[in-house]
Amino acid sequence: GMPAIAITDHGCVQAFTDANHALDKGDDFKIIYGVEGYLVDDLKQLVENSRNQSFADTYVVFDIETTGFSPEKNKIIEIGAVKVEDGKITDRFSTFVNPDVPIPFAIEQLTGINDSMVLDSPQIDVILPQFLEFCGDAVIVAHNAGFDTGFIAHYARHSIIITKITSTNIRHIILAMCPIFLNSRNLMEASLLRDTLTAAIATHTNPTAESCG
Repeated sequence: GMPAIAITDHGCVQAFTDANHALDKGDDFKIIYGVEGYLVDDLKQLVENSRNQSFADTYVVFDIETTGFSPEKNKIIEIGAVKVEDGKITDRFSTFVNPDVPIPFAIEQLTGINDSMVLDSPQIDVILPQFLEFCGDAVIVAHNAGFDTGFIAHYARHSIIITKITSTNIRHIILAMCPIFLNSRNLMEASLLRDTLTAAIATHTNPTAESCG
């Protein structure tokens, strides 16, 4: 048989102990340990426009779908969000957005959204004020906040509201908590963030979800 096996864990090293305990003492079989790490850019602020809020305050976890990667060239086609107060989801926002351009086939394959689904929906100039009203003064949380808020900021560039929004990246928050994960409160907060992001994604992919837009 093989004299060794390589193990690559993703974002953690939980498999390392399992692999180590699978070996008998003195066993010549070799385990090569590897990990795919997720790094935080330490030159980037974890929270933008902070007003010293905490997760005890209200926050909105949201996700968008777009026709591409560039806010200048591409359009938002869907917004889904959940509002969290006192650790519980209290409201939902879900709507398609008519981009006024054909949705590329690759995006349709990726998102499952086609032209007929957005045809009767309002355009972003109608949807965006509704979404910002839904958010209010809440912290905005997203899986890739730079990308998602970049689109929101682009379409709200003539509004002073966007300058008051606090935003943060859910991946950065959870990673920042990792050194103190033994604290049960941090575990609960990280778990809640993951759950609410999942709910936000489900909100704008579930046609039966509550719609505030």
